[in-house]
Amino acid sequence: MSLTVAMWMRGARAAAGDDASRKMHIATLGPGLHGCPPGPAGDAFTKGLSVLGYGPHNLSVESRCYTELADIPRFVVELLSTDPVLVVVWGSVVAVGSVRRAAPTLPIVFIDVADPVQFGLVESLGHPGGYTTGISNNADEVMAKKVQILRDALPHAARLALLFNLSNPLQEGYLRTLQAAARTMNFETHTYSVQSRGELDGAFAAMSADRMDGMVLGPDAWFYPLREQVVMLAALHQIPAIFGNTAYSEAGALFSYGADLNEMSYHATAFVDKILKGAKPGSLPVELPTKYNLLINAKAARALGLSIPPGVMLRATQVIE
Repeated sequence: MSLTVAMWMRGARAAAGDDASRKMHIATLGPGLHGCPPGPAGDAFTKGLSVLGYGPHNLSVESRCYTELADIPRFVVELLSTDPVLVVVWGSVVAVGSVRRAAPTLPIVFIDVADPVQFGLVESLGHPGGYTTGISNNADEVMAKKVQILRDALPHAARLALLFNLSNPLQEGYLRTLQAAARTMNFETHTYSVQSRGELDGAFAAMSADRMDGMVLGPDAWFYPLREQVVMLAALHQIPAIFGNTAYSEAGALFSYGADLNEMSYHATAFVDKILKGAKPGSLPVELPTKYNLLINAKAARALGLSIPPGVMLRATQVIE
């Protein structure tokens, strides 16, 4: 748990006895290893709540962060036992579905979730219906953009590794999207699937043996808690790789591209505020990100012996030295 969120939650619990009659209670669920809610995104969420007038005097928050998909049902049960008035879910269609099955009429606000219409979370973006709404991450467009970035950065690359956790059936569609995008950019793709942290070493060793010229990580929140290990293995095997949100580049990745998770987390508090004040989730249109970040880690590029073309460097939101 990040220090800011931990202090805020402790203060909320300490004040519970003083004005419990006025205090509302929400729950949050997301991927995490070093922070719960997940790292800087959790801090952005807490800041957004504070700006809207929520703090220890009127709101308590119970959080769980998972590192394995198998943990989600147990954490959902634990969170629901605290009787929240709504649940905020980061990054996982699986987690949203688990909450919905356990509590069909409990409001849910999702953040950084892929294609909520395709996966049946909402009826449409403009009219979600039901009890679920939030901010989607526009994953299909982002994935095609990642392949384009690698093509522009590695003009002579031919073989592209796609790293997925295919035990999550929801990832199969994204794999097909990446494969199609790669074909249009003259990449030969090879898919490597892992289902546990212990399988990552073998997957990267196989990529190295297969002489992969680059790698794209699948858009699965399951990888987020493992980001430092995944980034380290890509560097160890000298495989130029592109990842999702900026936390990967901060962990040393060569490239990261995606919707700004901190901004989404901050903005999602507006949904929470409206629902706490009586709005129906199904009447609040799902929103798409307004900001995307391309981070390039110059130190990682030098370690790989790469000279990133100026045109790619100019598109970077930030170059990490």
